[in-house]
Amino acid sequence: MKYFVILILIAKTVTHLSAQSDQSLFNNHSGHHDWAYSGQYGPDHWAELDPEYRDCNGDLQSPIDLVHAVCQAKKVDIQFHYHPFFVDLINNGHTLIEKVVEPKALELDGETYTLLQFHFHTPSEHHVDHKKYPMEIHFVHQNQAGDYAVIAVLVEYGIRANPFLAHFMKSLPTHVHEERRSHEKADPMEALPRNNHKFFYYKGSLTTPPCSQNVSWVVMEKPVQATEIQIAQIHNILYDDNRPIQDSHNRVVYLADY
Repeated sequence: MKYFVILILIAKTVTHLSAQSDQSLFNNHSGHHDWAYSGQYGPDHWAELDPEYRDCNGDLQSPIDLVHAVCQAKKVDIQFHYHPFFVDLINNGHTLIEKVVEPKALELDGETYTLLQFHFHTPSEHHVDHKKYPMEIHFVHQNQAGDYAVIAVLVEYGIRANPFLAHFMKSLPTHVHEERRSHEKADPMEALPRNNHKFFYYKGSLTTPPCSQNVSWVVMEKPVQATEIQIAQIHNILYDDNRPIQDSHNRVVYLADY
């Protein structure tokens, strides 16, 4: 009988650990306080929810309004080394996220970054000249030092289907913790505007907790287009998952090219 009880306790422990492991697939900070985009756990309160979220009140927060009139010109060395892959989207309750590890996917100012994931915000988080867009796609990269580089693509309404989104529009996970795999390969280069030589470049933060302030932002100047139906399909799952515009605190924003 004693051994039977021990076996039950072991089984419960393994089940609990498995649940934690599964949850960590959807939320890298599953051990921390939950957060939201509105209400008592919304952006105005993120810094209060957990000591590790204190950067959310920092002076280098993102997103910001990108204003051409105050941008400075700069040459930035950037090279993309993406490869097509099957998209395996997860609905983590905050966004639709594809977690992928592609080493040496990006070179930015002499630093090499690994592509970690991409995800969506509807409407856009960044504004350009005080204008917001219906959607924004973030490609999140990290280097060996732990610093991030995020490529942001603004999406506007158009009459033609967006070719990048088209690869997985039929396999969107509509329920929280649902995971669905596409049947076509998608290439991140398809998500970038054809004229991707000009972009806004500035130092900022992650736009979700813990709001780490070690991010190099590359926001493409020219938006790409997607149909109203494509954008609506994603927005109907995510609703409004955009952090409000943050104070730039007189940060220098570059309009860069390469």
